[in-house]
Amino acid sequence: MLPLFLVGSVVLSFVILATMPNNNNNSITSPFQVPQMNGPPKWLSKEKYIFLFVLLFVFLDHFYLRQEMMFFGTAAKGMLENQQETSANHTTSTISSSSIHTIPTEERMMEQSSPAEQEQQGVSVTADDGEQQQQPQPQEEELQKQAAAAKEREEQQKAKKLRQKKEKKERAKAVEQARIKEEAEALRKKQEEEAAALQRQQEEEAARQKQLEEQAALQKQQEEEAKEKAEKLRRKQEKKERAKQQQQAELEQQAELKKKQQEEEEALQKQQQEEEEAAKLKKQETPRQKQQREKRERKARKQQSPATATVEVPKTTTTLPPLHPPLAGNYKASNGTFDYIDLERKFYQRHYDMLHNTNRKDYMVWDARASFESFFNLVNAYKITKRDLEYHIEQKQVGDTSKGPLQGNHNDNRIVFFPKHMDSLCQATLIFNQYRDATANNSKPWPHVLLFGLHEDHGGLSSKIPGETTGFGRDKHWRKMGCTVPEIRRYLNHNDTLAAITSQWHYNFDNHKTHSIALGMRFQTQAEAAYKITQQQQAPVEKQPNATRPRPLMLNFNVRAGLRQEAMAAVERNFRGSGISTKQTWGGSPKRAMENYFEQLASSRFILSPGGAGFDCYRNWEALFMGTIPILEMAGRTHDGWLRSFTDLPVLVLNRYHELTPQVLEEKYRQVLQHWDSYNWEKLTKHWWPLWVYRFLEDNNLPVFEKPKELLKYQ
Repeated sequence: MLPLFLVGSVVLSFVILATMPNNNNNSITSPFQVPQMNGPPKWLSKEKYIFLFVLLFVFLDHFYLRQEMMFFGTAAKGMLENQQETSANHTTSTISSSSIHTIPTEERMMEQSSPAEQEQQGVSVTADDGEQQQQPQPQEEELQKQAAAAKEREEQQKAKKLRQKKEKKERAKAVEQARIKEEAEALRKKQEEEAAALQRQQEEEAARQKQLEEQAALQKQQEEEAKEKAEKLRRKQEKKERAKQQQQAELEQQAELKKKQQEEEEALQKQQQEEEEAAKLKKQETPRQKQQREKRERKARKQQSPATATVEVPKTTTTLPPLHPPLAGNYKASNGTFDYIDLERKFYQRHYDMLHNTNRKDYMVWDARASFESFFNLVNAYKITKRDLEYHIEQKQVGDTSKGPLQGNHNDNRIVFFPKHMDSLCQATLIFNQYRDATANNSKPWPHVLLFGLHEDHGGLSSKIPGETTGFGRDKHWRKMGCTVPEIRRYLNHNDTLAAITSQWHYNFDNHKTHSIALGMRFQTQAEAAYKITQQQQAPVEKQPNATRPRPLMLNFNVRAGLRQEAMAAVERNFRGSGISTKQTWGGSPKRAMENYFEQLASSRFILSPGGAGFDCYRNWEALFMGTIPILEMAGRTHDGWLRSFTDLPVLVLNRYHELTPQVLEEKYRQVLQHWDSYNWEKLTKHWWPLWVYRFLEDNNLPVFEKPKELLKYQ
């Protein structure tokens, strides 16, 4: 800064000297020009002016140098204190930085050297105006050196401060970056820990939820097991009670049977004598005598019809309301205390749901004309062959049964099948009686179920009812084969005989172990048609309670002489004037005969179902498939094994069709509706009957031999 001050002083002196007025120049070049003085004041000559200027310059220069020295002294002292303070903390960095920046380059030292030093090094200092070089005085040179040194120290101090500040900023930046990095790392770790904690919490919650579900499932399973166990115990107790009651009933029945057997033997002998006498008389009677005899027989049959109507219905403790007046008109529900609407809806809806939740291929279609082949495909039975029978005949004389039909690999199979339906019971009686007689002292129990050969028209316990069924003389056939009724009853009442299962009706022969297989529907096409029509005609019963069943009674059969003709005449007589139609719907277009038939069934409540070749007919089961109640006739028989096949199904059983009246229809319909939830519609399926056969073994804790796979899913 000092050189600039000196240069400025010199320049100012020359400017003042150059601008001093000239005494010889007094010309006026402009009217507006102010006249100038002829020269400087007399007291201010050029020499005095220069002297004053030099004196002012020396004073100002001295003052400036003093202030400069004071400034640099204070700065040097501050720098020293600063250096001492920072040397303790940054010794290494300070030393390295000082070693780099305190060594000036040759060019910088030349620039910062004083003019005297430059002159000593051979550098000349020239003036801008071309004046001669003037040598500075020694004092000024010393001051210049000190100023230069102070300036250099100041610049070094500034550079050092700047460097320290930069280093401090860098360190602070590094520290800040490290802090940010640490915070980011800490935040990341914290987030990871929180995520891990959240995941652990979720896993623990899921584990707790799973544990709760498992506990709930276990508790539910335990409750179900306890319930099932209680149910099994209840069934077991009921079974024991039934067995006890059955045993007591069997004892009573055996006593009655002995009495009946004696009576039957006497009656049989008397019948045989009468038949022989009748046969002799028939050979000897004239045509007129024959007509008179047939007339007497018809008259006797008519006299056997009871005068009062009795209806066989399931026993119930429900108190029924009084009978309504006879049905008339469109057969609307009566206006008394009994309401059909809700019960009708429940009855038909349950029937619809049960059947339509069943595979149509599982509908009960046995192909009965092919000897119930579909049924035997589902029952694994040991078939008694012709060779077994021949062996039995050969060994009958010697009594050797060690290798007979009841020995060998089939001992595990306790279902025995005799192919011929007429001979089944007698053949089984002969073989088992022989086995027991031959091994009376060491015979082992061999409980079993007997399956007859099955036929659509008559079964092993059927016999002809004059004027009502076709068939054969059962008792006569048994005698021909060498069996007697007492021997057959002895076989059936034995503990080893669990059940004897045939087809069709039983005539004048009843035993609690005899049963009949349902005839079912004839063809699979009928099952498909029934399914289709029930789908089409299923209507909301709550809106139109009688819309789906407007017809009280349906009659659809070919009227011919005998039972059917008498039934038709009785219905026409009893329903005359009631408003209920007794018109026959038999016949119609051959192309739509089956569709029309099932549509009529779907719109009827009852159908009159007289027998044909046998009492059981396809019409009974077709009606049940459509939710229609069949009306059956006992024809003077007892409640036998065939009627037991309708247990748990809605049927109306009369002793004679003469008993059927509108009042009976209404009363029975009321009872059917009241028991809407007690009917077992599963009996209309194929799988129910084979499982029913196997149940005779299972209820007696006997193993079942190779049950077909088709039945396993229904257990």
